[in-house]
Amino acid sequence: MECVASFDIETFCPIERLSQEDLLYLIGRKEHASKEKLYRELSTNPYVSYLISFSLFFIDSNRAEVYYISDKEERKKEEYSIKDRIIKVEYCSVVYHPEISFAERKILEMFWDRLGEVQRLITFYGEDFDMEFIKVRTIIHNLKPQTFLLYLQSKHPQVLDISKFFKVGKNHYSLSFISTKLNIPIDKGEMEGSKVREAFLKGRYRDIAEYNLRDALITGMLYERIKEYI
Repeated sequence: MECVASFDIETFCPIERLSQEDLLYLIGRKEHASKEKLYRELSTNPYVSYLISFSLFFIDSNRAEVYYISDKEERKKEEYSIKDRIIKVEYCSVVYHPEISFAERKILEMFWDRLGEVQRLITFYGEDFDMEFIKVRTIIHNLKPQTFLLYLQSKHPQVLDISKFFKVGKNHYSLSFISTKLNIPIDKGEMEGSKVREAFLKGRYRDIAEYNLRDALITGMLYERIKEYI
């Protein structure tokens, strides 16, 4: 049976540590943009930001895995209930020590290792963002796992970005908006993408991991909802 998994990532930019030269180059003519918008834009830039969490939802087997950076080591199995559906979730943390780049390197190694099990990867904006972000960060760390090399050759896995299925003309819609309209039964809670940076700075690592998991679950359930149309 083909292994199908949905996934999502979370990223973080240590803006205070960026050089003035980098800031001026990246911000460019956007000095009139709000601070929140600039922070969000920098946090999605793979040249100055880090991968701090990724989650995989193995749809057919109702299990999920979350790998994330934290201040303490954790490997814990839990159950996530969605109406009558039980998802078995394993949380695995990588300790943020002595430097975030060391933890990110381990996260990236784990990502490419786990991707070896997947034949079809379901994403939402993942083709243009998540996988591109991970690609750049992997190259920056000079990692060359076989799974990554196969991905670069478009041989493995097959990546399906379902956000494109919902595009109308030039209009793109958010995962949250679409899942609400299609009655996907997951409450995302109070966390949202714009709050990840603040949460990470406050040490709310597990909250970020849980938010990351929910997005992977929503993406997977959205795929289940529309796969007969694809």
